[in-house]
Amino acid sequence: MEASGVRSVIEALDPVAGGPAAERMRALLDANRPDLRYLVARVSGGAAQRIASICAAVLAEAGAPTGLFDREPMLPTGPLDDALYARAGRLVLSAASQLGLQRPELGELSRREVEVALALTAFAEASLRVVVLVEEEPGADIALGVADADVTVLGRLGEDVVEGVLARLPEGRPVVSAPQEPAVRARIESFAVERALPLLLGGRDFSSEDTEGSTDVIVAGERYAALPRGKHTAGWELGTGIAAALGVGALGVRMRTEWVFAGAHAAARRQ
Repeated sequence: MEASGVRSVIEALDPVAGGPAAERMRALLDANRPDLRYLVARVSGGAAQRIASICAAVLAEAGAPTGLFDREPMLPTGPLDDALYARAGRLVLSAASQLGLQRPELGELSRREVEVALALTAFAEASLRVVVLVEEEPGADIALGVADADVTVLGRLGEDVVEGVLARLPEGRPVVSAPQEPAVRARIESFAVERALPLLLGGRDFSSEDTEGSTDVIVAGERYAALPRGKHTAGWELGTGIAAALGVGALGVRMRTEWVFAGAHAAARRQ
């Protein structure tokens, strides 16, 4: 089946299917079992897209090819080409067919569930080192929310959503949080202590100091001075994106100061 045929099959699926969506998505990922050799970072909350783009740019400069996934999967070179889309799509549709036979009680897969599984499979087929999942509205995309993350990065969170976000944090895995309002910050800190989660917290473990046209970012006492900001990027967003890249790097991507500077410049040029 070529790419056009795969797209036709996926487009014919219901956009959102009922029933046990989270359980069904987990079963699809288990049935597909792509060879996931990449690290996964999930960026959730306000400014997630800008934070994720900065994080990905720094990781790319460190020699770690990084994909981004919001509504559509993006490789470092751009969208999936037809050959990669078709290859990943065939694998996922085969797994979906197998799941339908083995677990009919889960109901029909939705278009989004298949799209998410296809993206994760395509990233594996493309031999990426890191994948960054982007959720501006935490918890709204059930299919994307089921994907496991090695690092969670929190953008700005309101008091109305923080408990739901914390409830979904993976056990024992590190968290990077943007600077938060006092009540939200206190809740994140206490939750991390309760669950023994490694936490890199904006305003405590990293910070940013803005000057005209540039920002100094300080992470664990190391200063990255005079970094450029994109015209739509706040200093705290730049600081959180760099802290996120360093947090991912701690799991197995070698980082150097010059790569942080190069990544910040690359991210600023793209805005």
